Amino acid sequence: MDLSIPLEDDYMIIDAHVHIRSDQLDMVPGYIRSMDKNNIDKAIVMPIIPSPEGFGYADNEFVRDLVAKYPTRLLGFATVFPNQDDAPIKLERYINDYRLCGLKLHPSIQDFFPNDPKIFPVVKKCIELDIPILFHTGPLFVRTARLLPSDVVYIDELALAFPEAKIIIGHGDPLGWGPSIVGKHPNVYMDTSINFSRLARAIPGLAENTIELIQLMAYRVEGLSGADKIIFGSDSNPLSQSRESGVLRFEYNLEVINAMKINETERKKILGGNITRLLKLGG
Repeated sequence: MDLSIPLEDDYMIIDAHVHIRSDQLDMVPGYIRSMDKNNIDKAIVMPIIPSPEGFGYADNEFVRDLVAKYPTRLLGFATVFPNQDDAPIKLERYINDYRLCGLKLHPSIQDFFPNDPKIFPVVKKCIELDIPILFHTGPLFVRTARLLPSDVVYIDELALAFPEAKIIIGHGDPLGWGPSIVGKHPNVYMDTSINFSRLARAIPGLAENTIELIQLMAYRVEGLSGADKIIFGSDSNPLSQSRESGVLRFEYNLEVINAMKINETERKKILGGNITRLLKLGG
């Protein structure tokens, strides 16, 4: 099986993991200008329910309306409580009626484990709808949230049960199990937000070694580059791109990818080609 992904010259740069919340609406025009400054063509807005105290809300209706207001620049994922009986029905409505293009799940905030059979009907619905699922993994700065459900090892369990499910490991950790899980499973990917960019800055060569590890785990897959399994994401929001922010997350994440010692085809895959393929944005 050859998973190598050809790219057209007019590929898009897509930030596959951003947040915009209700209390940041007046900052969205400036956020779009920051996208322009960094040559980012589109960004994918992630909802979050329930919203932790002080975060501002970003439910499915909010994301739908936001994407409708900026249809050429923003895409949106949906979310559901995956262990509820009506979750698959709701998800199908959000995808078909709200025109959202993927599912975001947050095990710690939504209090479920990714390998819990109660969420399997939602996973099956995602396979039926042919949409990816982005899971939050790793630490979370919410004191009352449980961290164990967001351990990336549960993604391995889920991918074993549903090898055809398209899964993105949010906040992929290059020093953890993430690269091995990504290399092991053909339909599992990791994004660069937070952990990848932070650690690659601190440890020279780590980004390139992550690509090599993914390839090593997938050594029987002909033509696969580890860059086929990594997706640019910043975890940015309008506040993080404002003058008051200490770290501009677009720049913070892009600088690491642009500094990687890889060929330009691989770089284009990370910056937009891989998520374009997953979402079938090229038609």
